[in-house]
Amino acid sequence: EIDETAIGRLGDRPTLDDVTKWAASLRGQFLLILWFERIRRAFVIVDRTSSMPVYWRRDGDTVLVSPRTLTLAEANPHGLTVRRTAIYEFMGSGHLWGDGTYWNEIHRVGPGRVLCLDGSKVTCLPYWEMRVEPTLRSWSQASDALTRAIDSDMSALPEGKAILTLSGGYDSRALLGLLHRAGRDFETISYSFGDQFAQGYDLEVGTHFAKKLGVTHHVYHADVFNSERVIRDFENCVRITGGETDAVTAQDAFLGEGFYREMNRRYACVLRGDEVWGWGDRVLSTRMALWQTLLFTLDQITGPRRLLQPRAFEEGMAELHRRHEDMLKEASIRDVNMLKDYLYWRHRESRLIQNLRQYCRAFVPHYAPFLFGEALDVVRRLPTPMRSRKRLFIRTMEATFPELFVTDVAPTKMTPIKSRFHVLYEQPAYKDYLRHVLLDDPPKGWFEMFDRDAFERWLVETTAPPAEVKIRADRGYDLGRKAYDLLRRNEWFLGATMAIGVKTRRLRFPTRSVTYLNRLLTLASALKAAERM
Repeated sequence: EIDETAIGRLGDRPTLDDVTKWAASLRGQFLLILWFERIRRAFVIVDRTSSMPVYWRRDGDTVLVSPRTLTLAEANPHGLTVRRTAIYEFMGSGHLWGDGTYWNEIHRVGPGRVLCLDGSKVTCLPYWEMRVEPTLRSWSQASDALTRAIDSDMSALPEGKAILTLSGGYDSRALLGLLHRAGRDFETISYSFGDQFAQGYDLEVGTHFAKKLGVTHHVYHADVFNSERVIRDFENCVRITGGETDAVTAQDAFLGEGFYREMNRRYACVLRGDEVWGWGDRVLSTRMALWQTLLFTLDQITGPRRLLQPRAFEEGMAELHRRHEDMLKEASIRDVNMLKDYLYWRHRESRLIQNLRQYCRAFVPHYAPFLFGEALDVVRRLPTPMRSRKRLFIRTMEATFPELFVTDVAPTKMTPIKSRFHVLYEQPAYKDYLRHVLLDDPPKGWFEMFDRDAFERWLVETTAPPAEVKIRADRGYDLGRKAYDLLRRNEWFLGATMAIGVKTRRLRFPTRSVTYLNRLLTLASALKAAERM
């Protein structure tokens, strides 16, 4: 716990180095702002995965700090300039990278960082990073260490009745077992964001495991047939999160404010199995490490080349290559698998966790115990074979809860027969909304970047009747996923194949047009929100 006694250890004249060392001892999800009157200095401290956002900007000789970018934008809207590289980052990955925002003047305080405000001087330093130093060589030793760390993190959860979001994946299943073993007062919930499934859809996976332990389970189906409600919650998501990732508008907007307010009425907090156990498959090159963390250039996914003006496409390619070089220089890690996990934590996972939970947390407290700190420190001490594909975590949980992992035959997750976007794009009111935001009244300079005619043709095609869109677009997507699943059976063969594909620039990540349209809607809405200030 962080109280006056803990803060008192800093004294009344701490240096930045003092605060950085002190911050390294903290655990949990937190955002601290400390003011020391004697030295007229403030420190802003963000937890290890930046689960609670904070941004800053200069306004003359004053430095402004806020948890929302649009609040800082509103302070001096005429002093903002759009960071074009951010637009290309978002188009490539569906989220912003590093600590940048959509504006050159507004900056994010990244994960595990301390921001020092000394008059008009601003300094930002890390106190914790996902820099792997393998010391746990024995599988049994590592498993014991991870078990103790997880138990310690779980003990830090607050009291009160909780609701666990249960997808049926390894992380939420493990959290289900841990909460049940600890005798916690909790229930579980699985939800659909509006997708329509055939028999045996993925909600049944969560239901299956909750019933095995006799835990109360709820199923929530988001209503996507009320386009006015979806639009209202979509715009609310953008206002709260700044529109920095399309994941929040593809999920939370469909659940909506009403859902989270109901969770707040019935429960003390929401629990999730968010984690950073180790990301993806083994990689064999630097370029593949960037690919695996989904930090794509514009030619590595389907979509941007078709929609952008040729000059904007080339500019975007050059900017993102420059960003990649900056990332690699900042990381300064030679081992490509250690680099991959650092990049994932620093430039992808921390932004997704921050923005997705930011919307939820606006209405109900939210916790992810696997990110509290103890387990993260164990992950930093694991060699690649234990981190890759989350092997150590999975083995440990299989041994701890065999009834949830080893001896089970559960329903298999399925691709929806009609996605939430297919359902939404059938509605005339939502089609009109898309056309208004993206074609009739887009952000300033929108069609200096995009080819208007190509964009309009693509919009019409993408919002065509779902059966036509799915037959045409999903075939390529599904083939790509099947090929990946086949190659993934052999980790080294997959690594070599993908490394060659990335090097020769023949590998393309299959993006669905119906979801990519939501990405561009999020981007345009974020830029328009600042213009309305």
